[in-house]
Amino acid sequence: MKHYDSHVVALANEVAEKLGDKESINAYLQICEQYNEAHVRKILEKVQSIPIREIRKTPGALFTFLIRNHARRVHPWD
Repeated sequence: MKHYDSHVVALANEVAEKLGDKESINAYLQICEQYNEAHVRKILEKVQSIPIREIRKTPGALFTFLIRNHARRVHPWD
């Protein structure tokens, strides 16, 4: 298993908890390592603002779709 920075682990756990999707923690770990924290938080906030009845699949699926389609990857200069 890959070792992640403690900050990445904390953020991924927060995402999983807020989306009610702890089963997908490995996906959130990869996302939180790959993308800028501010971007992750912005997308998480957006997903949480949408009523559950308006989400076609799951909040986790919507989060993953949005994060990858509105990419702000982590760069060394961030």
